[in-house]
Amino acid sequence: MRSEFYARPPEVQTEADTRALIIDRVLADVLGWRPAQIERETFENGDRLDYRLSASTEHAIVEAKRSSIDFGIPATDARWYKRSGPVARSEPLKSTIDQAETYAARWGCGLVCATTGLQWVFLLGSRTDGISKEASSILVFRSLDEICEATLFKLFFEVGAEPNVRSGLFRRPFLREEGVIAEPTEGTSKRLIDVRGQDRQRKRSEVAKALAPVLKEVFEGLSSSHNPEALRACFVETHESIEADSRLQRIAAELTEDIEPLDTRAAGQGDRLGELVAAEATDVSLGEDGPGTTVLLLGQHGSGKSTFVDSFFAQKLPGEVKKKCLVIHIDLSKADPDPKALPGYLKSQTLLAIQQRLFKGGSPSYDELKGIFFDEYQALARGPLKPLKESRPEEFNIEFGRRLEKSVQDQEGYLRRLLRHIRWSRKKLLCVIFDNADHFNDEFQSVAFLQAQWTAGLGRMLLLLPMRDTTYWRARQQSAFHAIRNTILYLPRPALAKVLERRFEFAIGELSKGDKTSIRSLRGFRIGIKNPAELLHTLHKTFTKDLYISRSMAMLATGDIREALRLFEICVSSPQIDLDKLLAAYLSDGNYRLGRTAYERAVFLGDWQQFSQDRSRRVCNLFCCPREAAISPLLGFRTLMRCYELRNQETTKADKGFESVEGLLSFFSTLGVPRSSTDKALGALLYSGLLEPYDLGSLGPDFDGSGSSTVKFVKLSSSGRLHRQWVETSVQYGLAMCDDVQIFDEDELTALREKSDRRNLALRRRDFTAVQAVETEMMSQVKEYVLRRDLELISIPDSDAPAMKTQKTIDSRLASWVQSGRGKQFDEPLE
Repeated sequence: MRSEFYARPPEVQTEADTRALIIDRVLADVLGWRPAQIERETFENGDRLDYRLSASTEHAIVEAKRSSIDFGIPATDARWYKRSGPVARSEPLKSTIDQAETYAARWGCGLVCATTGLQWVFLLGSRTDGISKEASSILVFRSLDEICEATLFKLFFEVGAEPNVRSGLFRRPFLREEGVIAEPTEGTSKRLIDVRGQDRQRKRSEVAKALAPVLKEVFEGLSSSHNPEALRACFVETHESIEADSRLQRIAAELTEDIEPLDTRAAGQGDRLGELVAAEATDVSLGEDGPGTTVLLLGQHGSGKSTFVDSFFAQKLPGEVKKKCLVIHIDLSKADPDPKALPGYLKSQTLLAIQQRLFKGGSPSYDELKGIFFDEYQALARGPLKPLKESRPEEFNIEFGRRLEKSVQDQEGYLRRLLRHIRWSRKKLLCVIFDNADHFNDEFQSVAFLQAQWTAGLGRMLLLLPMRDTTYWRARQQSAFHAIRNTILYLPRPALAKVLERRFEFAIGELSKGDKTSIRSLRGFRIGIKNPAELLHTLHKTFTKDLYISRSMAMLATGDIREALRLFEICVSSPQIDLDKLLAAYLSDGNYRLGRTAYERAVFLGDWQQFSQDRSRRVCNLFCCPREAAISPLLGFRTLMRCYELRNQETTKADKGFESVEGLLSFFSTLGVPRSSTDKALGALLYSGLLEPYDLGSLGPDFDGSGSSTVKFVKLSSSGRLHRQWVETSVQYGLAMCDDVQIFDEDELTALREKSDRRNLALRRRDFTAVQAVETEMMSQVKEYVLRRDLELISIPDSDAPAMKTQKTIDSRLASWVQSGRGKQFDEPLE
């Protein structure tokens, strides 16, 4: 941006140029403000606000001046100045700040910014912390060159970025400068896993190694798009999918019933298709086409919408209809996530896909274009260019070629021509699939919906748009969704047990074609497996017949089938599971029952000796979340319990159980928790899937869990409910998570080292009773430490309000949890 702006002569740069080339782009592309959050040139009660930025309940005012204005900031290394000092009192900076401050006070905005695009000045607006206007500070950036320096850019982003304004973090640099708060000193922190020094992978058994290639194919391969044939074979049909197949077949048959297949090889006439397309004399009698048919395929994320569409055109569509269809597939997952860029992407990709299917080399030749635009060719030849056609035909063709170039550049007109060409010359029905729109947020899907309507309106076609069902139902009352009639098909998410059963059946069938396999057991015996499929069948029964295993894995994956398959593959191949017992069950024709303890250790630890949050995305350590010295390690758990308390609450949203992020930030503020800390807890819970955003596509692929991002409403997910039960009932969860808790107290670390030495000594003696006793001591010490830090950092008011009573109940539960030690494991039914 800096380079592009400096490339323009200063004398031609107006205030409008400054806004368009710098300020607008900095706000949107650098600081993350979305279009809906930015109000420009707002007139209210005689005031003209250049920019008002809205982030939940926090707002900012930006007063813009043209780039040729100099705020008169001294050329020194100073970054901070007093509001009452000579820099802030000099013109034109003084009048600009005064004007912006007046707007901020009147409209309740917490952040004030004055900028020329090149120079940026920030200060706090409305304040409630007791700091007077004269004693407050201003932050200055003298040029774009300064902002482009890494350390200064970090400060610029901390003050002006949308996530930091929304969470209130933008105030911290000012409060630090003014001495209101001090930088937290985290000191040295270690985990029990570091003290033990045993963070290493466990070796897999021979059985696991032998099954690894099979499991990889069954789960990992089938959960991706690299094996479409296998995905089709493993697609779980439901009553709704069968009905959707039937309705789609009827729609396709109706749209193609008046299409006669093109005879491409008439006897004695050569390549008839080539003649029709390339010959100059092609005279297509174009009929009048109505608009196309749009079909919305609704379903949850992971319900198999893409596989359904692929299977329909590959296997389910009758042959006589299929040969009349020209199918193109547009993958929206590769598109720019900015909804504003989507219409251009879909137009260009649709044109590109059609040309690749129709023409050799992916683009039409001159003669082919002449056939597509033959009515224009004839009109020119008979009309204004008739003399040129008769006297100099070569020049006529050159002139027509120039007009063809302009016609092709008109994407809408060119698409219309191609559609008519496909229908009347090629004798085909164009079938367009706008796939994977549900990877993005509701706004993106709404734009995809409108663009699908526009595309289908160009001519007769069948257009399929898979969407998230929640997006459609929420937006149904909006004019665009409500006013346009579409065919709606619904695909529910199949049960995980049925998905696993279908994949096991597929793998067993593939294994049945193989040869005899030899496996060495952990006890050293080599066992010949005449039919490896039978061994896999035994494994299948183990994991799909146990209700706790199948349901908890589905809950942990929050219903995402692909994620559940990935977790299943990790669990099955984990060394925590004794697969020698699987062999024994196979040899004795018995049943192999996987114990809950072994299963949970496989889920929590995978291939490793200890749990580490850095290696786990789906399992979240609620005894240490978030991971900062100045934040209670149990804040994540308290946030989760607050959402659990509100799960049946009716909110302003249409969906029950959703709570506003602002409401959670404000609630924990009453407990003395900074908004920024709660924001980090929300980010960690969203990242691990324990909380579900209202708009499932709002997080995006680059979401890192550092904060709640642009999420406005959240609710407890199935994984969150499962984690709550693990915290309260699972001994294995407690043992695993204690390894990963960060300890900031040196005395605690010393005591843990002593216990770790005693544990290692007991291990060398193979005294497992002593090992268990020491582990209980270590776990109790870590729990006590975590609860003590929580009580130091969170203050619950002495109030009879229901919300405060709930927080006090959490305190008593945690105290009981500390005293429980290993205790008794409760096998409570899953919710």
